[in-house]
Amino acid sequence: GNDPTFASSIYDSGNQPDTAGASIGFSGIGTVARYVRVQRNALSNHGDGVISLAEIDVLGSAQFSFANLAASSTATQSSTLSNSANPTADKAIDGIFDPSFGAGSTTHTAVGDTGDGVWWETSLASISDINEIALYNRGDCCPDRLSNFRVSIYDGATEVWGENYFEGSGQAGDIFAIQEDTGGAIATGDRVRIQLIDDHNNADSGANTVLSLREVEIFGTAVPEPSAALLTGLSALALMRRRRS
Repeated sequence: GNDPTFASSIYDSGNQPDTAGASIGFSGIGTVARYVRVQRNALSNHGDGVISLAEIDVLGSAQFSFANLAASSTATQSSTLSNSANPTADKAIDGIFDPSFGAGSTTHTAVGDTGDGVWWETSLASISDINEIALYNRGDCCPDRLSNFRVSIYDGATEVWGENYFEGSGQAGDIFAIQEDTGGAIATGDRVRIQLIDDHNNADSGANTVLSLREVEIFGTAVPEPSAALLTGLSALALMRRRRS
């Protein structure tokens, strides 16, 4: 499917018998998607409800090719918790996906943060067409720290796109992805911000005032800078128009 929560699926193999053997394959699927899930529909004969896999191969080709723009960006946040794990803003773009906060690769704003809101943001190396924003939540505890938030794309000081998520109730799962599925851009900008709505998490999650992120990926393509020759041509055209007027 294209939904990381698998609320809907594009392809479903249906139930497979437990006599499938050491390996099983599905060929000729012929669909375009991003996420693959293997799921137990019932407990095993031993009642342990466990999935164990030696290997999965997903054969195909990528339909779109986007770089992770966050990897070369510059991250900041509204505040940083004083903690030995040093949960600074750059920990969300370090390429490390360790789910444990103690491993030192998770961000965390200070408790009771006040001022201009509770936020994390990153400035891209250049203005870019953004196709997807993927947020990875903490895996050891406290998933409520990613609830009641707004994701925004800015071009300079202007918010060119923004949506609220889990506003008032609920929280993000392990991975929360926003994507333009046709290969286009959600928006074109040079900065992405995640900010708590009204500076707090949801009441059903404890109503904290903390934003914590394991990792943020921003996929897209940089918008090419106009060439010097093009700029010279445009300047000459503008000069000609002024002379005519």
